[in-house]
Amino acid sequence: PVSFELFNPRGQFYVKQIATNGLNGFYSFTVPTEQDDPTGVWNAYVKVGGSTFHKPLRIETIKPNRLKINLDLPETLTYSEQSSLISPLHSEWLTGAKAPHLKAQIELSLSRVNTQFNNFTNYQFNNPATQFTYQKNDIFTGQLDEEGNANVEITLPEASEAPGMLQAYFTTQVFEPGGSASIYTQTRPYSPFDAYVGMQIEQDERWVTDKDHQIDLVVVNKNGKLINHRDLEYAIYKLDWSWWWDNS
Repeated sequence: PVSFELFNPRGQFYVKQIATNGLNGFYSFTVPTEQDDPTGVWNAYVKVGGSTFHKPLRIETIKPNRLKINLDLPETLTYSEQSSLISPLHSEWLTGAKAPHLKAQIELSLSRVNTQFNNFTNYQFNNPATQFTYQKNDIFTGQLDEEGNANVEITLPEASEAPGMLQAYFTTQVFEPGGSASIYTQTRPYSPFDAYVGMQIEQDERWVTDKDHQIDLVVVNKNGKLINHRDLEYAIYKLDWSWWWDNS
């Protein structure tokens, strides 16, 4: 039999397990810890016959970064069919030492936000009829150079089904030689379009047939500046139904 004993950082006995059946010489011990257990260095002791082996186990609620990461991104991102974005990536140890030849990985995810512009707060710029979903994707996997640098080529997704402006989340991971990763997350506004149409309708107005109604429209760029000479195509639909017939 193989005996496994675990002690918490305070030196208190936690659990003991005994295994008699192994697979190809491997014995597995599963020891879940509780939410309120103390963090720190736990100590495991394994006894096989007359031999005893000791292994310290570090259990933490948060594993701090050991690497500093900087991905240089513009303040606002805009989709373009013709070009991709080149962003310098730099990483170094928190001590200031260089971090050469480490593996780096960057993931991008997009989420919808309420599109608003300061000068047109009463206008609706989001398309409420659009269903938008975007799965997190890897946009870069590579290795840093001797100085801990890399030039990251980022191709922004088209996102033609977006209801308006989006929020882009960049998650950068740099992996230590031992496999542990330091993680750095950045957010940027992302404009998938070069123009946005805003619509203003009187909320309290009751719309009836055979009467004139006013809809105010504006066309602005990603910064909320008015754009002239843009062709607009719009349609207005009247919906009706027989509630007593469709009630069931």
